[in-house]
Amino acid sequence: MSTLLLTADTDKAERELLGACLVCREALPQALTVGLTEDDFFGPHHRQIFAAMLAQKADGEQPDLMSTWARMQAKEIAHHLKAHGSDGYLSELATNAPVSGFADLARAVKLAAHDRQLALLRTQHADRDMSEVKRRDLAAQIRSLQGERDRLATHADGWPGEPGPPLPFADSVPPPWPELALPPVLAEFVQAVAAFSQVPRSMPALIGLGTLSAAFAGKVVATLPNGHTEALSLYCVAAADVSERKSSTFAQFATPIYDYQRERKEQLAPLRSEYEAERAGLQAEHDQAIQERKRAKSGSPQHGDACDRAKRLREKLDQLKPPPAWEFVTKDTTAEGLAKLMSRTGGFALLFSPEGGGVFDRMAGHYDREPNLDVFLKSYDGESFGSHRASAEREVAEVQRPALAIVLTTQPATLQKLTERRELEDRGLVARFLFALPTDSQIGNRTPDSPAIPARVASAYTEAMLRCLRIDRPDVPHRLSLSPDAVTEYERLHWQIEPQLKPGGSLYDMRGWAGKLIGKIVRVAALFHLWELTIQGNAAPWNAPISGDTFRRAAELAPWLIEHARAAFCLMKQSADTAKARRLLDGLRKEKAETFTTRTAQRLIAKNGTKAEAERVLDVLHTHNYVAPLPTARKDSQRWRVHPDEVQRWTEGRNDAA
Repeated sequence: MSTLLLTADTDKAERELLGACLVCREALPQALTVGLTEDDFFGPHHRQIFAAMLAQKADGEQPDLMSTWARMQAKEIAHHLKAHGSDGYLSELATNAPVSGFADLARAVKLAAHDRQLALLRTQHADRDMSEVKRRDLAAQIRSLQGERDRLATHADGWPGEPGPPLPFADSVPPPWPELALPPVLAEFVQAVAAFSQVPRSMPALIGLGTLSAAFAGKVVATLPNGHTEALSLYCVAAADVSERKSSTFAQFATPIYDYQRERKEQLAPLRSEYEAERAGLQAEHDQAIQERKRAKSGSPQHGDACDRAKRLREKLDQLKPPPAWEFVTKDTTAEGLAKLMSRTGGFALLFSPEGGGVFDRMAGHYDREPNLDVFLKSYDGESFGSHRASAEREVAEVQRPALAIVLTTQPATLQKLTERRELEDRGLVARFLFALPTDSQIGNRTPDSPAIPARVASAYTEAMLRCLRIDRPDVPHRLSLSPDAVTEYERLHWQIEPQLKPGGSLYDMRGWAGKLIGKIVRVAALFHLWELTIQGNAAPWNAPISGDTFRRAAELAPWLIEHARAAFCLMKQSADTAKARRLLDGLRKEKAETFTTRTAQRLIAKNGTKAEAERVLDVLHTHNYVAPLPTARKDSQRWRVHPDEVQRWTEGRNDAA
């Protein structure tokens, strides 16, 4: 094939499209809507890059700079980039990537490939020595290919809207929990709980992560090479619909938590008794000294002795510190109630509830004029807090190093409470959460005889959790460092995430949450490390640095966490018009209406719906490419056509989530 067929515009389109696929999650799916394949790229190096991306997509991975380079090395095709700067070439593509127009770029690459193939076929067709049979065959190929090219160039297929399939209302369908992500013992228990409760593995997996945080938060901090430290608090919420067996799933993880709380009660009860007896004795002596001072003549030796004794006893009473409260778990509390609890426990608490909707009410300031977020915000990073109020009942003693773990399950609709008050998002509370929104529900396919959790598996998990929970809580947290290999993995993760935060990047729209993602992964890696070494019998697991393999396993959770957070934010910000758009699509499906008018839409949306309401909803569907306007002579009601892919979905009886 002649290099004269490669134009500067074609090379630019190929480079921009490949760069976009490295940094924008929407680029590759849009490229595939026009039927783009690796053979459509002119340059061998571009073909191999795209081939690596297609292999990643087939394995459920999201292409990015580091993972695509790793895939090319694994497929032994990385040498194709040697003459172009190796992985530096991918970095150059990503840096110069556009932020939109992906389908147009893919179409330009595809059209150029058609033009090259047509030129080649026409050159062969001009060969005078060719047999008539082969000439007719080539002519048929040329006509067919020319027809494909013309249809692509004119968007012709009877669909008047934008090329490509409808765009889902949710940016993505969250993936299932990745295999082999969790450390031993915990992984086996999560799998057993998921099978027993017949729920998506995502739910018990996130609950399990949260319980690890409850065991180690406040005891250890992870230290990065630049000296920054990450506390080990995790805020985890799994959202699932009614009847998804959230409570029964939650209960399986509660056993060691409450067993340890009972142990604390038994251990601290004698200390509490000693404290109460000592305080009562000192108070009685102090009261007696006060009475003696009142009876003695002012200025007399007896009066001076009584004053001195009362002062010494008062100082002892003030210095007498109560032992920590044994109860550190709470299911539902106000911010002030949580702060007071943590001031009594020594600074740590676990907010642990299978019905977390009420918690979000409290966070949003359900009972207060303005939400009090300090306890949630500062406990995440171990920053001290306290309050001094006019009312003694509302005063909270200062907590120097708070450590809070949050583990909740709730219904998806209650997540919207996190955006009812702008303060929750503006001050970064929402950005601190890890979300799970399982889409692989087993409702409708559950059996009456699910396998019981093996006693061995439950016992191993309970014993391991108790061993972690029983580790003493030091006055100053132990510092856990990263090994050189873990530092390499940390830097690799940074360069995977950071470019996606810039304008046009795939994480820009959720940069508040994604900006904390690397820190969350550091926390998870530290928890994996501490868990594994503790159950191996290491009494001081923080003395050994986090290995590269442990950090790598934690980092593999990043794509899962991103997609579930994306789904959560989409749900939290979903407008009423989006819900009505879903209702209209359902009505059109029931009526099998491939074309319809605005007036029909008005009827299907609501019994007493208005034209203005219908137009807003149609704008949502048009924006997402579900419907497109048809030319019409009528001015009283616009006519619309439903996307052929949506009609085919109706025909096949599929009920894909929009």
